[in-house]
Amino acid sequence: MLAGVFLGSQLVTLPLLMLAMPAVIGVLTSLVLAAVIRNADRPLATSWPSFGIRELLGSYRLRTGGDRDFAWNWVSRLLIGVAYVGVQTFAVFFLTDTAGLSTEAAAGEYARITAISTPVSIVCFLLSGYLSDRLGRRKAFVIVGALLIAGALVVAAVTQTLSGFLVAWLVLTVGQAIYLTVDIAIAAALVPDDAQAGKAMSVYQVATVLPNVVAPIAAVVVLAVSGNANYPVFFAVLSVLALLSGAAKLFVRRVR
Repeated sequence: MLAGVFLGSQLVTLPLLMLAMPAVIGVLTSLVLAAVIRNADRPLATSWPSFGIRELLGSYRLRTGGDRDFAWNWVSRLLIGVAYVGVQTFAVFFLTDTAGLSTEAAAGEYARITAISTPVSIVCFLLSGYLSDRLGRRKAFVIVGALLIAGALVVAAVTQTLSGFLVAWLVLTVGQAIYLTVDIAIAAALVPDDAQAGKAMSVYQVATVLPNVVAPIAAVVVLAVSGNANYPVFFAVLSVLALLSGAAKLFVRRVR
């Protein structure tokens, strides 16, 4: 992530190259991986079961036996994802529209903020996972992470300055690292059926990817209704979603 943000900031005036280079790098590294990996191939199946739209949709249905813990955890992950992706996606727009920076300056500041926050994120990833295991607690960590994200969004909404956004981003980074690390452990512990572990974690991953679609749409709606570039309202909405994410964790019963 740090390398990608830095690359983007350096090529912000060359959009074609900025968009093409990640694709080229991705293809080349995938070819290298395919060339050097060993013992990954498996014999192809001799026959394929029928698989259509009905089977595709049915593959997302989990046999939970009435256990709603996994569903509540999924909802929590979706809400926190929308909150985080929302501020991450529109950070540069906030810096240009509200903080008054040029596009080039905003890209440079975003790269600087990412360079500062990435080491913080790595430390919090490792520390929160270690402490969660030692204390035998999961929900408290993710709730604290959600509260930190909500608080960071309030700071960003109130300050509307570059320095205020830097503080908000650092707090957001800490909260996001704590939440994501421990939430994965909760999701794994809440798999309804071990025989469906792959399917369950795939469904959980949908809650991780879906915010990339939901957050921009929500941003357009909120910003259009509240007035162009009204980021305080937008960040306030995201803060509420983070709080609701933490509240959803309270309904998860089978994990402490």
